[in-house]
Amino acid sequence: MGTKLPAASAGSDYAGDNFAVETWHLEKDAWQRNRANQGNKTADVLRYTVAGGDPVAGLQPTYTIVSGLSGLDVFADNQPKVYARKFGGKTDDANVVFVFYDVVDSITKQDLVKYESNRYEVIEVDFKAQSGRIEILARIDKSDV
Repeated sequence: MGTKLPAASAGSDYAGDNFAVETWHLEKDAWQRNRANQGNKTADVLRYTVAGGDPVAGLQPTYTIVSGLSGLDVFADNQPKVYARKFGGKTDDANVVFVFYDVVDSITKQDLVKYESNRYEVIEVDFKAQSGRIEILARIDKSDV
């Protein structure tokens, strides 16, 4: 005779972490397939450190790019409105949705993304620590036009 599950519990409650981990693996597998369809493209995250400078004295600060954030595997969806209708959520005035995995430093709104010779401003960042997925809404950097 089998054990009767409590009516108030979800089926996944008994799968434990394995159910969530399997879901994340399937999601990342789909991301890898989408990347392959796009030609396995990469993007660079442009993050700068600022040192020195004094606006009163008219001295410009020194900007140094942070290493280790170039050549990152990415899937880019250049139809964010369709993306929003399909998966829900907002897209603001985004031009593209970037999806990264396993980026050592989480991407912030202060960063820029360089993809296919264009620079993009980051509008929103959705980071899922459990799976390592970073989803970014971005728009063309107006200073790049």
